[in-house]
Amino acid sequence: MEKRQHFCTEELLMNRRRTPEIYLEVLPIFQKGDRFYLGSSSTSLNASEMPVEWTLKMREFPQDCLFTSLLERGELTEEIMEKLRREVAQFHSTANSNESEFAHQSQLGRPRRFGCGIDVSLMAQRTGVKSQHAFQKQKL
Repeated sequence: MEKRQHFCTEELLMNRRRTPEIYLEVLPIFQKGDRFYLGSSSTSLNASEMPVEWTLKMREFPQDCLFTSLLERGELTEEIMEKLRREVAQFHSTANSNESEFAHQSQLGRPRRFGCGIDVSLMAQRTGVKSQHAFQKQKL
């Protein structure tokens, strides 16, 4: 259970950097008999009542903002994908790393790069659009 709490907390800290309004807190889940209930972040833990699980409390965001929703409406553009690529790259460039696990880049091999064209092409295939260009024009 300690590891679960640890990784929920790590996820909270990592994602709160970009979206603090969505990632709120880590909460314990307790069980009494056959019922489960959420503790609070200020719940003091004692030996008689230990959490059976941990969870990350998040605020729900509009589902129409999901990329799948944008894709279904023909609104997922190469510009949006490029913006995502830049934001993910920026996020990873400032993220903490555990260099003790991977002492040398040579152990990891060369990172694979996926351009927006590849992503758009795959999305076009999955939606049945015949070409990447047609996929991008479909939203018109």
